[in-house]
Amino acid sequence: MREAGLHALRAELAALLPELADRMDAIRDWRDVHFLSVESSRIPTWHREGLLAIGDAAHVMSPIGGVGINYAIQDAVAAANLLAGPLLAGNLTRAHLAAVQRRRRLPTWFIQTVQALVQRQLVARALRDEPFRLPWPARIAPALPRLRDLPAWLVGWGIRPERVRHVVVDSQ
Repeated sequence: MREAGLHALRAELAALLPELADRMDAIRDWRDVHFLSVESSRIPTWHREGLLAIGDAAHVMSPIGGVGINYAIQDAVAAANLLAGPLLAGNLTRAHLAAVQRRRRLPTWFIQTVQALVQRQLVARALRDEPFRLPWPARIAPALPRLRDLPAWLVGWGIRPERVRHVVVDSQ
């Protein structure tokens, strides 16, 4: 894109966004252009003595599927469920923190793997204007109600949905 020059960038953006075509002259220099860096990663260890990383601090999600906030909330629920008792008892250890990572590792790996697959198979091909045919399970899914709803359910809840558990607090 840089080789083609700012004029080519302005022309392409104007074609993509005709409602903004009259504002393309506002791009005067490459410093006016910012590229979004998209990443999907996990840190190897989510915990240290006195610290637990959850959500984006532990695992950065691709924007595909918009699941980042879902997983951050589910991490928080898992942490609350696993850590409330030890915190209240005053005996929280690093092993308790490690339990949160063990519980959330598989769901995080799964959705990041799905996101990478969607990126490679759908988004990248669409950006290259390549034809794409859905795999046969995805083509027959609309005819089968349980299969039809499964992708949305997996994106919304994941493979290990977290539910808030009630913790009894002794007021003494």
